[in-house]
Amino acid sequence: MHCDLCPNPSPCLHHLSNFLPAGVLELCLETSASYSRDTTWTAYNAVFLNKNVANTQDLDLCRQIEFLIHHSFISAQYRPLSFSSRCIIRVYIIPYDLPGVQGRLRSRKSDVLSVARKYLRVLLPLLVQGSQVWEGELDQGTAARDPILARCEDSRTLAEIYGDLVSPSPSYWPDCGPVFQRLLDFTDNLEGMGLKTRLFHYQRRTVAAMLQKELDLRDIPDPLFVPIVGVDSTTFYLQPATMEVLAERPLVSPTRGGILCEELGTGKTVMTLTLILSTLNELSSPEPSIIDAHRPILTPLSLRHFPTSDCHSARQRAQYPRPDAQLPSLVEMLLHQIRTRPPTHEALQDALEGTRLWPHLQHNSPFYHHYESTLADLGRPKRSAITPGPKTMFLTTASLIVVPTNLIGQWAAEFNKHFSMPLRVLIARRKDTLPLPKTLANDYDIVVLTYDKLSHEASRRNVPALFSWSVCKCKAMSPEARIPLCDCTGDSTVSPLLQIRWKRLVIDEGHVSGTIQNNLHQMAQLLSVERKWVVTGTPTTHLLGLSFGSGVAEDNGISEDDSEGLVSGSSSPGASPLSSNVRKWTKTDSQDLNKLATMMTHFIGVPLFQGDTKMFQKYVSSALMQRSGPAPGAISVLSQVMQMVMIRHRIEDVEKDVVLPPIRQEVVLLDLDIYALRSYNALQANIAINAIDSERKDEDYIFHPKNTASLLELVQNISQLLFYGISSNLYYTEDLRFKRAEYLERAASRNTSAEDIALMQDAFDQIELAASDTAWNDTHTHEDVPFRVYHMDPDVFTSWTRVSDHHPPNLCTGILHCDRLLRMKDEVVARPLMSKPELVTKGEMVAKYDALMRLASEAKKANKMPEKPSKIGFSHEQETSAQSSALAASKSHVNQAKIQEVHQELQLALERKEALDHAEENDQTPADQQLLQANTSQNRVPSSLLSSSILSSVRVGSSISSKLDVVLDEVQQYAPMEKFLIFSDSPLTLAHIAEGLDLMEVKYLRFSSQIDPKIREHFVMTYETSETYRVFLMELKHGARGLNLISASRIIFCEPIWRPDVESQAIKRAHRIGQTRPITVKTLAIRDTHEEKMMGRREALKGLNVVPTLTNETGMRDFIANPQFLRRHRDPSIHPAISLLSTPADLSLDHPEPNPNDSHADFIVTDEPAASLFKEVPLDTRPPEDSQEGPPPAKKRRMVAFVE
Repeated sequence: MHCDLCPNPSPCLHHLSNFLPAGVLELCLETSASYSRDTTWTAYNAVFLNKNVANTQDLDLCRQIEFLIHHSFISAQYRPLSFSSRCIIRVYIIPYDLPGVQGRLRSRKSDVLSVARKYLRVLLPLLVQGSQVWEGELDQGTAARDPILARCEDSRTLAEIYGDLVSPSPSYWPDCGPVFQRLLDFTDNLEGMGLKTRLFHYQRRTVAAMLQKELDLRDIPDPLFVPIVGVDSTTFYLQPATMEVLAERPLVSPTRGGILCEELGTGKTVMTLTLILSTLNELSSPEPSIIDAHRPILTPLSLRHFPTSDCHSARQRAQYPRPDAQLPSLVEMLLHQIRTRPPTHEALQDALEGTRLWPHLQHNSPFYHHYESTLADLGRPKRSAITPGPKTMFLTTASLIVVPTNLIGQWAAEFNKHFSMPLRVLIARRKDTLPLPKTLANDYDIVVLTYDKLSHEASRRNVPALFSWSVCKCKAMSPEARIPLCDCTGDSTVSPLLQIRWKRLVIDEGHVSGTIQNNLHQMAQLLSVERKWVVTGTPTTHLLGLSFGSGVAEDNGISEDDSEGLVSGSSSPGASPLSSNVRKWTKTDSQDLNKLATMMTHFIGVPLFQGDTKMFQKYVSSALMQRSGPAPGAISVLSQVMQMVMIRHRIEDVEKDVVLPPIRQEVVLLDLDIYALRSYNALQANIAINAIDSERKDEDYIFHPKNTASLLELVQNISQLLFYGISSNLYYTEDLRFKRAEYLERAASRNTSAEDIALMQDAFDQIELAASDTAWNDTHTHEDVPFRVYHMDPDVFTSWTRVSDHHPPNLCTGILHCDRLLRMKDEVVARPLMSKPELVTKGEMVAKYDALMRLASEAKKANKMPEKPSKIGFSHEQETSAQSSALAASKSHVNQAKIQEVHQELQLALERKEALDHAEENDQTPADQQLLQANTSQNRVPSSLLSSSILSSVRVGSSISSKLDVVLDEVQQYAPMEKFLIFSDSPLTLAHIAEGLDLMEVKYLRFSSQIDPKIREHFVMTYETSETYRVFLMELKHGARGLNLISASRIIFCEPIWRPDVESQAIKRAHRIGQTRPITVKTLAIRDTHEEKMMGRREALKGLNVVPTLTNETGMRDFIANPQFLRRHRDPSIHPAISLLSTPADLSLDHPEPNPNDSHADFIVTDEPAASLFKEVPLDTRPPEDSQEGPPPAKKRRMVAFVE
């Protein structure tokens, strides 16, 4: 292709062969236009075309083309069509990197670039390609018309882009090394690497990909550019945000690290540990610097005594004294070589350990000098002021891992689980003191810190104090090796973490690195690190590794032009139509993009973005967040950037390697107990009366926008009530009962609709039913859940109960609160033969004490400042919430006896596991192993005298909480064979369950915010290793991150979870690699309430990129705003009663095998198809070669050195 103006090919702006033949554009001309009938291609004639185009849209387009040609962004030709009022315009794109123009195209004015960018975004999507249309043959019916740049055909959400990332496919490179090759050779069992666990194929590919990112330093194509192909198949490269076009794609430096974001439960921890093992003896390199390019690796020995040029220059620059004339001995050179090139260290270690040279080797720590220099220092004379000296930075083979506090124990367990050789590991929590920098760099392979510890170290970040001219003057250890025995302590105002050049930094659950404003992030930035990894299954709020193998609906919208006030297309027949169905990126998308930008720019330190912190926003985000939709190619750029730093396998690729047991999910619909129904209807009556009396307007109406906080609290209280809740003011039933006529008269005077009048009448009827029920009133005198009891002596019952004037059906004696039942039980267990008068007297004493405590509590509350009265017409239970919080806090207290019990059980469990491992290694008989397994703590053996107790015949039946009864029934039926995870958003709900389990004498553990993190850590380890503790109670917010609880196979959610991702994260605690049992998940919901409605609405909203909050979702808000009263309640007599006291006879009974077909009498069980990440196949079908457990551990090479 030749330009008529330039017959001889040359690299100039008039030679079309240097441009990209982009496509053609068809315009309509005035029928009266006078032009030459010559149909050859002619240079673009702006004067003629501007004068003769048929409409204003085409005129605007012609003027834009004229501007782009004038400023050398494009070149164009045109040709009239024979016997037609149309003409064809050929467009050529001029690349910014065109040779022979002295860089003029890269230095255009900013105002010109801004206008050109808008015009190009309009023009390029209108261009069509094809060999026939390029020659002007538009009337051919078969002529292909392909756009050069489709207008945002890619309409995926950020979550869909994340899910579509290509699975890692590491490739060999010249210096890849033997470990990389072994990882990809699936016939190699990796023996000798120190790994006990046998990796799945996808895990090996992931580790190999991580290794390649760390070690392959070859430049990579710039991900900010996308290819565009011309008519002649020439490829140029477009930057969608700036519309810059290049003939050659730039190359950029790779990132030595990234984001490991494999799906939850697929083994990110073992992948990380394998990476550490793969580079165990590699020494970190000095931090590169453009200014201070040469930073030699030194040791105390070489700096003092070696005559090499590097050492001589380092001494001169650091103002060290001149060395003596004695040349280094062979031993000294060997000691230097071993420390600066550690791969030979392992081969010599066994020979050196225990010799007199070993201490010399340990003290000869490698380091380099870091001088504080800036670009301003170059090319100008030294100032007279004293310049700071060098900062000594120790080099290390260690990796630094930072983990959430609640996962620190789990990481420690993972080392023992996966490593066949002991490593030197330091575990440091917030209050632990870190060793000196040299010790920290020398003595450990892995350093594990909690988030709190790293954040705490930010208080010691006086880095400028490290730049000093002071010289170590410590004496040599011995004449044969002149290594100084250094006891310099350094500067205590600077954390030792900042005096080491770390080989690797790993942030577990690293989505926190997407936030700048915290000490953790700031400290991570101050660290000098060679390779950085974020490990998380959820990189941002809406990028969630929670897929269970089900597909995600695709958004097929096609984006339209993003330039306001510009022509959006040509009116001519040849123009490319633009769809108005555009998916516009939202504020939520922008927040996720900002978090990704922070991770890449500030934490991982992607070289492409490091030089300019605004670069991600300028070149990636801006093109996506345009008001009328993403720019052409913008989504491809984001995908390429994410692919550059993220490592994750697609679900289908994981499923080729690993099979997990199936998940069975059930929604269990229940009816409320009669007393709970009274409470629920009383609260619903309050809502109805408020709505009608406020005429559903102004701030008195609870659903007014200004009452958002009150509405959220109301929803929380309804949810608590559906498990079990009380109101100290009895939902204002007495006050409303008294004012019934007043409310109805006011409603009638306002011409209230007949429907609302009927609703108010019904509401007051419900208020009357509750207020007149004496037993219901009495149940609200204490926060604990009441239980029905049977066969209890009437006098004993009367002295212990709080509920009076109750006429129980059948054999039921009455109702006792759980705390009273537990207290009564403790008294009798301690004194089995206690007489009836004594037990009655004890009950009366307990009642008096409780009354005094209640009075003291009320007096204390009365002395506080009174709260402002609510503007709405009823109490939305602020007081109940406060009581609930207080009760939850008191019940969550963990006393020393409990801690000691858990600690002892943990020790026994670990000893038992070690004994069993030893038994397997020594081929002990099953009988021998049973004896070992029997060595476990047991519940206190009840006295045989209990069978003669006055309470021996007492049975405990149903509680007032339908949900609590289901939980206790499930635990009683399945706990002997399976372990439970029980989740709730409410600490109070968990407290109620804990008391119920105490009543059943079932061992459990709790994981809540009120418990010290270190104790929580022990609880997790005890639950996973002990057979005694069968139930783990967890606040839902703790179920979302990191915990591995595969010993559990039954999960109960005490209330429906509005956000499916939160529910899935909780399930992932148990449904992950290592799980061998099928998982049963049950969600408890009350029929005909917002909980049942929630499950349906959640299903309807499935697939949305962002799920609205519960109170903002229209369907849920309307349901809550229109109260409905419950008419049916459960029959409490169908609940099986159990003995209050456990006798030796009870312990001897065999546990019945659970019948999977059995269900609670008033359950309605909806089996939702279990969407599973892993294929559902029969258990124990995994091929032997895919076994997660590897061969027996290799013989230990050195002593383990865990340090806490």
